[in-house]
Amino acid sequence: DGTSFNFAAYRAGTCSTSGSSTTITGSGTAWTANVAVGDRFIPSGGALNEVTAVNSDTEIVVTTAVNLSAGTNYQIVHPLSNDAICSIVAFDVSGSQNIFVFDGTAGGKLRYDGTDVFRVTYPPTGIVSACVFKNYVFVARTTTVEWCALRDITTWPVANTQTVTSADDPLRAIVVYSNYMVVFTKKRMFRFMGDTFDPANPTYVLDVIRTPPNFSFSYSRSAVTHNGFLKFVGGDGLYVYDGGSVQKISQIIQPDMDNMVNAFYQTEGIGTTGVSTVYKNRLYAIVPDTTSDSPNTHVIYMQDERDRLWRFLSTSGDWGKTDLIVTKLGASGAIQFFGAPATNSGLLVLETGNSDVSAGINGTWTGKEFVFPNDVTFIEAAVTMKKQSAGNLTFSFSVDRATFVDKTCDMTAGVGTVIRKIVPISRVGKAIRFRVANNTAAQTFEIYSIEFTYEDSDGRRT
Repeated sequence: DGTSFNFAAYRAGTCSTSGSSTTITGSGTAWTANVAVGDRFIPSGGALNEVTAVNSDTEIVVTTAVNLSAGTNYQIVHPLSNDAICSIVAFDVSGSQNIFVFDGTAGGKLRYDGTDVFRVTYPPTGIVSACVFKNYVFVARTTTVEWCALRDITTWPVANTQTVTSADDPLRAIVVYSNYMVVFTKKRMFRFMGDTFDPANPTYVLDVIRTPPNFSFSYSRSAVTHNGFLKFVGGDGLYVYDGGSVQKISQIIQPDMDNMVNAFYQTEGIGTTGVSTVYKNRLYAIVPDTTSDSPNTHVIYMQDERDRLWRFLSTSGDWGKTDLIVTKLGASGAIQFFGAPATNSGLLVLETGNSDVSAGINGTWTGKEFVFPNDVTFIEAAVTMKKQSAGNLTFSFSVDRATFVDKTCDMTAGVGTVIRKIVPISRVGKAIRFRVANNTAAQTFEIYSIEFTYEDSDGRRT
């Protein structure tokens, strides 16, 4: 809540024991419907205990004996399925918004009204994604999209079902975009649109969205609207859907994304999930990366308000299994951007603070990869730059898609304000990529052009 961590829990009524006992007696409680074996029982001022049996609305059994006086307050905390991706929606119940959490299992369906958490028996199990659209709650299961009755999340008519795919290409997500929903499978995308989703009088339609060859969708929570377009993490990079077709937008940083864990080949779990959000008109996508020295470290890709792409690698274990959220805490609090690590209790406040210690920062720019039809001999590169009063430019190139070779260019030597440096390469390859970097305090680097000289198979120089 901005000052402390508190459980969202079931806490109706009070409880007591007869002396020191593992049997807990409730007063004003409804434990049969709202408590299950494995839930955590926490009495006021006491330690956490695990529920081992639910005997009635007013009697549960816990692991360790406790001694509770009459009228003791308590909490029942409902753990979700381990390593399961949850779907969360907000929907009106009796005139007020409630939060619904579904982890896909029979017992992992919860409703939170702002005071208590209740177990619910709806919707069907096996949910991979959920969204709210035109006063219905829609859920994606393995092969079908299903939805509740109009304005009634407690009722799920059998007829409210649309088959989308087959088991060999299961559903991965359903999201709202523009005035319709977009349904993702592992290999395809669909447009699901209409006004009245009544099977007896249907006014909805399901259409296929054209996708690129070898398209795959990896992360069920990565699709967000940014700059008016639906953007998401596919199997090999960032994609955009403009309402007509799907295009890849991350080619310029493709070598950086080649090591992204591709959930297409496995079940998406907490450790292999990715999530996107938009903050200050910037798209943030955090995904696990195989180049990390820790399985708990993820990589953040950010597309800014000018559609430029940035990559941030966190070396902190706190980034492991991370979620992202933009929210305001407290009545007078400011809107903040948080990262929520599952491996540690705490929130990371992102994109905040500033510091000027008059020291240089590492400024790096990496170009796209240039690919030739055949092997060529790269002879040299000519770098045209702005002359500086101090510092060196680090010019790096890679012709093997793995290792960068660093060369140093003196930014102070030369005649005039624009200088030209020749960098020898002398390597054979089919593709080349370059980057420039500098970390001199109070200096900038401005690159005006980079020209490569190479010999092709006919001995011509270009």
